[in-house]
Amino acid sequence: MTLEKINRLNELLIGVLKLAYLNLLWLVTVVCGLGLTFGPACAAMLHYYDRWLRKKEELPVFRSYWRFLKRDFKRSLIIGLIYELMFAVILGNLFLLKNWYLLAGNVLILVILLISFTHVFSLLGVLPAERVLSVFKVTTVLGFGYLHYTILAWTGIIGSYLLLAKFAPAALFLFGIALTGFFLGTASKLVLGELEKVNGTI
Repeated sequence: MTLEKINRLNELLIGVLKLAYLNLLWLVTVVCGLGLTFGPACAAMLHYYDRWLRKKEELPVFRSYWRFLKRDFKRSLIIGLIYELMFAVILGNLFLLKNWYLLAGNVLILVILLISFTHVFSLLGVLPAERVLSVFKVTTVLGFGYLHYTILAWTGIIGSYLLLAKFAPAALFLFGIALTGFFLGTASKLVLGELEKVNGTI
């Protein structure tokens, strides 16, 4: 085995450990916050992915996550609670409603929410001055504008979950949330890369 292959293997193993660590930090944050800190936990994790995947920075996981968690806590908390409430209402409607046209309407709203959700926490770091409503507008527009990246992200998430559930169920607990963040972070990296070509450095 050549030195180059050893270095690549080492980078891969370090990446896997980072995923497990981020997954643990996310779970601890959400559990300690009784579910209310879903937004800040997602924002911290996606901000770390942005620095790692897009900017190629090697950051200490815990200290960076903690710093990102505090950085935009209030705004990410509000956004997270809004998404939690909306997803709860929509999913409740899908189980309770009987009329097909109401079900179809709720499915459509759910799809729009997922498209908006794809980039919202990744872009908080590059939209520091924007209000919550503006963040929703921008992320929804980008989600539809770069729909192919959005579709690829959710295809990767669903595919990886199905594979892990079949062949390594325990890995879902170790890496599940972090894998979701990885795919969302990768999609946002590609979107921001496209925007950088047009507007310069973001």
